[in-house]
Amino acid sequence: MSDDNSPYGRKVIDKFKQVAETRGTEMAKKWGAPLDGHVVDSLRILAQIRTLVSAPISARLEKNTLAAQISPATQVLINLDKPAQNWYTALQVIWERSRIEGKKPQIIDLRFKSPVLTY
Repeated sequence: MSDDNSPYGRKVIDKFKQVAETRGTEMAKKWGAPLDGHVVDSLRILAQIRTLVSAPISARLEKNTLAAQISPATQVLINLDKPAQNWYTALQVIWERSRIEGKKPQIIDLRFKSPVLTY
C-alpha cells in the first residue's frame, strides 16, 4: 500500500503499523474483538499523508471512506476498500501544485481512478 519510500516516511509508517497492531491486540483483549482492518489502513494512510503536510491532521472513518482534514480548508477522501493505485503520488502532485499556485482545493477526492478536485 505504501507509495512513500523515503526513510522518514517508511519509519513513520512502520511506527504507526506497530502502534496500530499493539493497540488492536490490547483492544481485542479488553473488548474481545479485533481492531477493524479499516482502522489499521487509515492509520497507515494518515502516516503517509502526514509526510506531506505540516499542519495537524484530523480524520474520520465513514464505512469504507477515510475523510482526512489536511488543512483548515482542504479535505482528502480515500476509499479504503479499493484505494487508487497511485493515490499518494496524486495527492503529492496536487498538494504541491496548489501550494505553488496559492489556490488550495476544498476537497481532493481520491476514491476514483482519476482524482476529483472541488474548489
